[in-house]
Amino acid sequence: MPSVAAADGTRIFYDSFGRPDGEPLVLIMGLAVDRWGWIRQRAGLASRFRCISLDNRGVGLSDKPTGPYYLFTMADDIVAVLDAEGIDSAHVMGYSLGGVLAQVLAVRSPERVRSLVLASTACRLMDWRRE
Repeated sequence: MPSVAAADGTRIFYDSFGRPDGEPLVLIMGLAVDRWGWIRQRAGLASRFRCISLDNRGVGLSDKPTGPYYLFTMADDIVAVLDAEGIDSAHVMGYSLGGVLAQVLAVRSPERVRSLVLASTACRLMDWRRE
């Protein structure tokens, strides 16, 4: 199982599957659900894309640091995973909290996002568009 250390030292676990020559697609699951929340979509997506599915911090095999978890930090975790896989930009699919993180990623690092798929998510739960 690949893993990557985020900027603050938190280890983020992820797996990569699908077509090695396919366009990259990052899958970001919602609150308290690990990367296996995408189990029903994996085969279909893998037939077309190079998929990267991660466990957000605090979930699954990723580290679970104490204290609050910030959206910006969690979006930086996604960038760290992209960097570890050598991916400059990817399609990004997020569900629930994963959709919020996908939006933060797109606003803060638009050059890293080719497209967004947002499911059962929200925008502007907090004023995260300003730093």
